Amino acid sequence: MKFGKSTTAQKANGVKAGKTIIHYNGKVKFTNIPLEACDYVVNGKPALEWIIDRYYIKTDKNNGITNAPNDWCCVHDNPRYIIDFLKTVCYVSSQTNNIVANLPALNEITK
Repeated sequence: MKFGKSTTAQKANGVKAGKTIIHYNGKVKFTNIPLEACDYVVNGKPALEWIIDRYYIKTDKNNGITNAPNDWCCVHDNPRYIIDFLKTVCYVSSQTNNIVANLPALNEITK
């Protein structure tokens, strides 16, 4: 799983177009991800980046054990788990940022 790539022109203009696409695998691709979803940060890292970092196939160098998130999905008879989770995080991230952006200003009273 990885983000799409921005073109050179988009990078020069500061556009994060690559963040609007996530390649799940060779056959599944998410497009039109709102940029607001990429701006939702939890513990210093965007939630979507956290998912991409955690949900990929990797083999431990020391013991040779392969961590394949799709295996967990098959064992638990829920092959769409990661896809549905990614969609949910996109939605919650963008909606949370919209809610926060529309909160009224906080009026502080100091004595």
